[in-house]
Amino acid sequence: MKCKDKYKNLDKYRAAKRRQQQRHRDRYGAGKPPKSWSDEEIRLLMGFDGLDRDLAKRLNRSLGAIYTKRARVRLEQRG
Repeated sequence: MKCKDKYKNLDKYRAAKRRQQQRHRDRYGAGKPPKSWSDEEIRLLMGFDGLDRDLAKRLNRSLGAIYTKRARVRLEQRG
């Protein structure tokens, strides 16, 4: 039985869950800030012809960070 099943009113469950998550963020922080990108990393990001998975290992970044940064750099180059 999940905790969610104990509540008859899901609004109360959502409010309790929101308070719990806020307490956790207050206690442990909102996480680490994103790492900044060096010019060399950006050049490698834009000119790499291999798999993104290999690039992620090489740069020690997540695939999501690579996709996001590549899209942002392309937008900057267009505008």
